[in-house]
Amino acid sequence: MIQLKFFYAKVIANDDTSELGGKLARIQVKILPEMKDVADKYLPWIKPFTTNGINVPAIDDYVWVVFVDKFFRTGFYINDKLFLENFFDYSTIETSIKKITEIGTVTYPDLKCRQYEDGTIEFHNVSTGAHGVYHKSGAYQIIDPNGNIYLKDASGNKVSMNSSGITLDTLVSGKNITLKTGDAILFAPNTLPSCIFSGAVHSTITKLKGS
Repeated sequence: MIQLKFFYAKVIANDDTSELGGKLARIQVKILPEMKDVADKYLPWIKPFTTNGINVPAIDDYVWVVFVDKFFRTGFYINDKLFLENFFDYSTIETSIKKITEIGTVTYPDLKCRQYEDGTIEFHNVSTGAHGVYHKSGAYQIIDPNGNIYLKDASGNKVSMNSSGITLDTLVSGKNITLKTGDAILFAPNTLPSCIFSGAVHSTITKLKGS
Protein backbone atom coordinates (compact mmCIF):
# COMPACT_ATOMS: atom_id res chain seq x y z
CA MET A 1 0.00 0.00 0.00
CA ILE A 2 1.27 3.45 -0.90
CA GLN A 3 1.43 5.78 2.07
CA LEU A 4 1.32 9.45 1.21
CA LYS A 5 3.15 11.96 3.35
CA PHE A 6 2.73 15.71 3.12
CA PHE A 7 5.53 18.22 3.49
CA TYR A 8 5.81 21.99 3.46
CA ALA A 9 8.42 22.95 0.89
CA LYS A 10 10.15 26.02 -0.52
CA VAL A 11 10.11 26.64 -4.27
CA ILE A 12 13.69 26.80 -5.55
CA ALA A 13 13.01 26.95 -9.31
CA ASN A 14 9.87 27.14 -11.42
CA ASP A 15 11.00 27.06 -15.05
CA ASP A 16 11.09 23.44 -16.19
CA THR A 17 11.71 24.32 -19.84
CA SER A 18 15.04 22.47 -19.88
CA GLU A 19 13.70 19.45 -17.99
CA LEU A 20 12.44 16.30 -19.73
CA GLY A 21 9.18 17.14 -21.52
CA GLY A 22 9.40 20.83 -20.74
CA LYS A 23 6.71 23.34 -19.73
CA LEU A 24 4.66 20.95 -17.61
CA ALA A 25 4.24 23.41 -14.72
CA ARG A 26 6.75 21.48 -12.62
CA ILE A 27 8.69 23.12 -9.81
CA GLN A 28 11.87 22.25 -7.94
CA VAL A 29 11.41 22.18 -4.19
CA LYS A 30 13.40 21.94 -0.99
CA ILE A 31 11.74 20.28 1.99
CA LEU A 32 12.98 21.60 5.29
CA PRO A 33 14.63 20.34 7.38
CA GLU A 34 14.87 17.04 5.45
CA MET A 35 16.75 18.59 2.50
CA LYS A 36 18.60 21.45 4.17
CA ASP A 37 22.02 19.98 3.20
CA VAL A 38 21.06 18.94 -0.34
CA ALA A 39 22.54 21.05 -3.15
CA ASP A 40 19.92 22.74 -5.32
CA LYS A 41 20.90 20.82 -8.46
CA TYR A 42 19.92 17.55 -6.76
CA LEU A 43 16.54 18.71 -5.49
CA PRO A 44 13.43 16.99 -6.95
CA TRP A 45 11.22 18.41 -9.68
CA ILE A 46 7.55 17.70 -9.01
CA LYS A 47 4.28 18.06 -10.92
CA PRO A 48 1.09 19.94 -9.98
CA PHE A 49 -1.50 17.81 -8.23
CA THR A 50 -4.11 19.02 -10.73
CA THR A 51 -3.90 19.62 -14.47
CA ASN A 52 -6.95 21.89 -14.55
CA GLY A 53 -5.06 24.95 -15.77
CA ILE A 54 -1.59 26.28 -14.98
CA ASN A 55 -0.75 28.19 -11.83
CA VAL A 56 2.99 27.86 -11.29
CA PRO A 57 4.17 29.10 -7.87
CA ALA A 58 6.78 31.85 -7.67
CA ILE A 59 10.35 31.21 -6.56
CA ASP A 60 10.64 31.40 -2.74
CA ASP A 61 6.95 30.58 -2.33
CA TYR A 62 6.02 27.78 0.06
CA VAL A 63 3.68 25.00 -1.06
CA TRP A 64 2.35 21.72 0.24
CA VAL A 65 3.88 18.70 -1.47
CA VAL A 66 3.23 14.98 -1.35
CA PHE A 67 5.49 12.10 -2.40
CA VAL A 68 4.45 8.56 -3.30
CA ASP A 69 7.85 7.07 -2.46
CA LYS A 70 10.25 7.43 0.46
CA PHE A 71 13.14 8.48 -1.79
CA PHE A 72 11.49 11.76 -2.89
CA ARG A 73 11.51 10.78 -6.54
CA THR A 74 7.86 11.08 -7.46
CA GLY A 75 5.99 14.00 -5.98
CA PHE A 76 3.22 16.49 -6.52
CA TYR A 77 2.47 19.97 -5.22
CA ILE A 78 -0.76 21.66 -4.22
CA ASN A 79 -0.67 25.33 -5.09
CA ASP A 80 -3.83 26.69 -3.57
CA LYS A 81 -3.01 28.85 -0.59
CA LEU A 82 -6.53 30.23 -0.48
CA PHE A 83 -7.87 26.80 0.46
CA LEU A 84 -4.94 25.59 2.54
CA GLU A 85 -4.69 28.76 4.61
CA ASN A 86 -8.48 29.15 5.01
CA PHE A 87 -8.70 32.32 2.94
CA PHE A 88 -11.35 30.90 0.62
CA ASP A 89 -14.94 31.86 1.40
CA TYR A 90 -17.53 30.75 -1.14
CA SER A 91 -20.19 33.08 0.26
CA THR A 92 -17.95 36.08 -0.46
CA ILE A 93 -17.41 34.93 -4.04
CA GLU A 94 -21.11 34.26 -4.56
CA THR A 95 -22.03 37.70 -3.20
CA SER A 96 -19.57 39.40 -5.56
CA ILE A 97 -20.63 37.48 -8.66
CA LYS A 98 -24.34 38.01 -8.00
CA LYS A 99 -23.69 41.74 -8.44
CA ILE A 100 -23.37 40.95 -12.14
CA THR A 101 -26.99 41.16 -13.24
CA GLU A 102 -26.34 39.53 -16.62
CA ILE A 103 -24.87 36.32 -15.22
CA GLY A 104 -28.21 34.65 -14.58
CA THR A 105 -28.65 31.93 -11.96
CA VAL A 106 -25.70 31.12 -9.72
CA THR A 107 -26.01 27.68 -8.17
CA TYR A 108 -23.59 25.73 -5.98
CA PRO A 109 -21.61 23.64 -6.85
CA ASP A 110 -21.96 24.46 -10.58
CA LEU A 111 -19.84 27.57 -10.21
CA LYS A 112 -16.15 26.86 -10.78
CA CYS A 113 -14.01 29.76 -9.68
CA ARG A 114 -10.62 31.00 -8.63
CA GLN A 115 -10.08 33.91 -6.28
CA TYR A 116 -6.73 35.68 -6.36
CA GLU A 117 -5.03 37.27 -3.37
CA ASP A 118 -6.02 40.77 -4.53
CA GLY A 119 -9.72 39.83 -4.61
CA THR A 120 -10.14 39.34 -8.37
CA ILE A 121 -12.35 36.36 -9.27
CA GLU A 122 -12.38 34.23 -12.40
CA PHE A 123 -15.47 32.05 -12.77
CA HIS A 124 -17.24 29.59 -15.03
CA ASN A 125 -20.73 28.16 -14.57
CA VAL A 126 -20.61 24.57 -15.85
CA SER A 127 -24.40 24.28 -15.99
CA THR A 128 -25.08 27.45 -18.02
CA GLY A 129 -21.76 28.19 -19.73
CA ALA A 130 -21.54 31.72 -18.32
CA HIS A 131 -17.92 32.78 -18.03
CA GLY A 132 -16.19 35.90 -16.81
CA VAL A 133 -13.93 37.90 -14.54
CA TYR A 134 -15.01 40.06 -11.61
CA HIS A 135 -12.45 42.66 -10.54
CA LYS A 136 -12.12 43.83 -6.94
CA SER A 137 -13.08 47.35 -8.08
CA GLY A 138 -16.52 46.15 -9.18
CA ALA A 139 -15.58 46.07 -12.86
CA TYR A 140 -16.38 42.91 -14.78
CA GLN A 141 -16.42 41.22 -18.15
CA ILE A 142 -18.75 38.34 -18.88
CA ILE A 143 -20.04 36.07 -21.62
CA ASP A 144 -23.55 35.04 -20.62
CA PRO A 145 -25.20 31.65 -21.34
CA ASN A 146 -26.38 32.88 -24.76
CA GLY A 147 -23.01 34.19 -25.90
CA ASN A 148 -23.80 37.85 -25.23
CA ILE A 149 -20.89 39.94 -23.97
CA TYR A 150 -20.99 42.57 -21.23
CA LEU A 151 -18.23 44.88 -20.03
CA LYS A 152 -18.44 47.23 -17.07
CA ASP A 153 -15.75 49.46 -15.59
CA ALA A 154 -15.23 50.62 -12.03
CA SER A 155 -17.11 53.89 -12.71
CA GLY A 156 -20.24 52.09 -13.89
CA ASN A 157 -19.86 52.63 -17.62
CA LYS A 158 -21.08 49.61 -19.54
CA VAL A 159 -20.84 48.10 -23.01
CA SER A 160 -23.41 45.46 -23.97
CA MET A 161 -23.15 43.31 -27.10
CA ASN A 162 -26.13 41.11 -27.88
CA SER A 163 -28.71 40.38 -30.57
CA SER A 164 -30.04 43.93 -30.24
CA GLY A 165 -26.68 45.38 -31.22
CA ILE A 166 -24.05 47.26 -29.25
CA THR A 167 -25.19 49.50 -26.41
CA LEU A 168 -23.04 52.06 -24.61
CA ASP A 169 -24.23 53.27 -21.22
CA THR A 170 -22.30 55.99 -19.39
CA LEU A 171 -23.02 56.90 -15.78
CA VAL A 172 -20.43 59.65 -15.54
CA SER A 173 -22.14 62.97 -16.29
CA GLY A 174 -20.30 65.53 -18.34
CA LYS A 175 -18.02 62.96 -19.96
CA ASN A 176 -17.77 62.59 -23.72
CA ILE A 177 -17.82 59.30 -25.56
CA THR A 178 -15.52 59.08 -28.57
CA LEU A 179 -16.33 56.40 -31.12
CA LYS A 180 -13.55 55.65 -33.57
CA THR A 181 -14.20 53.91 -36.85
CA GLY A 182 -12.80 53.78 -40.33
CA ASP A 183 -15.70 55.81 -41.66
CA ALA A 184 -18.04 57.73 -39.38
CA ILE A 185 -20.92 57.58 -41.88
CA LEU A 186 -21.22 53.84 -41.33
CA PHE A 187 -22.79 54.45 -37.92
CA ALA A 188 -26.54 54.25 -37.46
CA PRO A 189 -28.32 57.61 -36.97
CA ASN A 190 -28.88 57.10 -33.25
CA THR A 191 -25.12 57.23 -32.61
CA LEU A 192 -24.77 60.75 -34.07
CA PRO A 193 -24.26 63.77 -31.77
CA SER A 194 -27.72 65.04 -32.67
CA CYS A 195 -30.91 63.67 -34.18
CA ILE A 196 -30.91 64.01 -37.98
CA PHE A 197 -34.66 64.63 -37.97
CA SER A 198 -35.31 66.98 -35.04
CA GLY A 199 -31.84 68.36 -34.43
CA ALA A 200 -32.05 67.47 -30.71
CA VAL A 201 -28.67 66.80 -29.12
CA HIS A 202 -28.10 63.25 -27.98
CA SER A 203 -27.10 63.35 -24.33
CA THR A 204 -24.70 60.43 -24.15
CA ILE A 205 -22.63 60.80 -27.33
CA THR A 206 -21.24 64.26 -28.02
CA LYS A 207 -18.34 63.42 -30.31
CA LEU A 208 -18.05 61.12 -33.30
CA LYS A 209 -14.65 60.65 -34.85
CA GLY A 210 -13.42 58.51 -37.68
CA SER A 211 -9.87 57.19 -37.64
